[in-house]
Amino acid sequence: MSQNPVTHESFVVLKRHFVFNPLSSLWGLMEFNAASSYPSSFARLSLTAPVHPGDVAPQPSVNQVFNTTGSSDTQHVADLLTAGYFDLTATNTQGQTLLHRAIALGNHQVALMLIGKLQPHQLDATDLEGRTLLMTATEENALAIMEALIQAGANIDTTMPDNTTALMHAVARNDRKAALLLLSHGADVNHVDINGRSALMNASEAGHWSTVTLLLNFAAKPDLVDMAGNTAAQLAERNHHFGVTHILHSAGQFLSVDDDNGLAMGYLAA
Repeated sequence: MSQNPVTHESFVVLKRHFVFNPLSSLWGLMEFNAASSYPSSFARLSLTAPVHPGDVAPQPSVNQVFNTTGSSDTQHVADLLTAGYFDLTATNTQGQTLLHRAIALGNHQVALMLIGKLQPHQLDATDLEGRTLLMTATEENALAIMEALIQAGANIDTTMPDNTTALMHAVARNDRKAALLLLSHGADVNHVDINGRSALMNASEAGHWSTVTLLLNFAAKPDLVDMAGNTAAQLAERNHHFGVTHILHSAGQFLSVDDDNGLAMGYLAA
């Protein structure tokens, strides 16, 4: 028995307080001694049963839960998920879900666990800017997470308010591997944004010739016109990307280029 007994009420109030533990880089529980009001020990987020039968154990705040998405202690996170401690639909002040944060922090193990807990429609959650989980994974070059999201049922062509898709985000970063993954799963290669621009137009304007070739191989249309009346070839030529202009005019012909990733070789779509 403790030499400093505490009342039931004070124990419930003081039972869980979270602090950053610099020694372990984890967020943990500080158990307080009610008589001294000083922390008696550090521990991880506790799965301790309620004080008395029928009591509801204090639940962590949204911010406390979000801090666990950066934890390297994946077994502990798995235990918390199993115990139902997390509201998987909770969002922070940026409108990000736990899965958004885990992806952004590069914690792929936790991200994969969260994907396994979510329903397909929850995989299309967006933050306050309208960025989907798949877009977040694309921007982080998290190919394994992208694949897992798609396999679990995420909509590959969900758009942001500017009508851009995950494929457009990959192309904007000249990330051919991410673009190839999305295209291989059926991403709409000819989708246009709020300005009538397609992924091919954006890649052409930037002079990303190997990405242009990849898009053409997946039937991107070089003759689309944006709201300003520009084609992909015109955008490339205006920016002095004459090699890209040649590629666009070579649509329908076999084009062999030196690409270490082998992603820009083959017959170009007419």
